[in-house]
Amino acid sequence: MTTRAVPEPVGWRELYQAAMLESDRSNLPTVLDDAINAILDRLDDAFIEISGELEELNDALNKLRSRRREVISFKSGRASSDQPTAA
Repeated sequence: MTTRAVPEPVGWRELYQAAMLESDRSNLPTVLDDAINAILDRLDDAFIEISGELEELNDALNKLRSRRREVISFKSGRASSDQPTAA
């Protein structure tokens, strides 16, 4: 019984380096396609990873801006009510 070695997954960096160093023009189209696809897949993964956080960051920023407007409005309203009125 023989066991097959399971190939380790190749990351985009390794595929990129292989594509940049490939000197055999007959292999180049395949190597380039593999590297480009790996980079595009990683970009998709990275976007998915951060997209949930982006929504959370946007929501937090909007709430902070709203609160800041409330503080500015409160200060300007209070400042005008603190000033004496002309009789």
